[in-house]
Amino acid sequence: MKHIFKSIMIFLMLVVCGAQPALANPPVRSYLDLNYINILHALIKINKFKPENNDFLDAYSMVAHCDVVQGSYNDEFRWNQAREAMKKWLAARDKKFPTRLSVRSKIMFTRYDSDSKYYLFSEQTPMQKVNTFLSDARPHPDVCNKPNNTLLPSRFQVITNNPVTLPGLRLSEEQAKDLRQKFEQASNTYKIAYVRFNIDITDAEYIGPSVFTAQQGANDKAWKIKATMHSIEFFSDPQYRNRFFYYVPF
Repeated sequence: MKHIFKSIMIFLMLVVCGAQPALANPPVRSYLDLNYINILHALIKINKFKPENNDFLDAYSMVAHCDVVQGSYNDEFRWNQAREAMKKWLAARDKKFPTRLSVRSKIMFTRYDSDSKYYLFSEQTPMQKVNTFLSDARPHPDVCNKPNNTLLPSRFQVITNNPVTLPGLRLSEEQAKDLRQKFEQASNTYKIAYVRFNIDITDAEYIGPSVFTAQQGANDKAWKIKATMHSIEFFSDPQYRNRFFYYVPF
């Protein structure tokens, strides 16, 4: 009986502590980058940013569509027309904005551990408790850098609720040999692979006229965005076409 109990406990420990998510192989899809404007659009989709009055609509237009509206701002009549066009554009697209965005990065491999069956990541590029991503700065070309822009935050800080820690990738010996061969064929002496973190935007503090006035605004704050890590993809090429591993966090 003790032997059976011990066997069951070892099995459960392996399942809970050592298991990786099942390896799926969905088609490789394209996702928009996790940048300032795409995050802003995701917040519109989940009703956490509503440019419902002229101040916030102007701020959004100048940040996200400067190339379109820059010639209209100094003419209040043309600007009123531009506002109406922007309202219609948003009304037609707000529910179609994607909430899954991606971050591209690189990672280096070191040696394959035949005992654990992991192709280990280099100490120079560890994957430990990965859950925070900072967007680029708020776009502010000189021609569109108006006071209303400060109603929006300077950056977005995206924090996922499922941090990822991986020592490497669980591969069979044959899979590891195949990957190393790919590195050698590409003269990739540092064993660099290309990683894409796919992140679902889920929630955030509300940004809009009911929260901030033109005097307060978000100013230069980094706005915190709640998210979930949907998946992590590993590619052997910098074009992100040849995926060799697909990881789904718990």
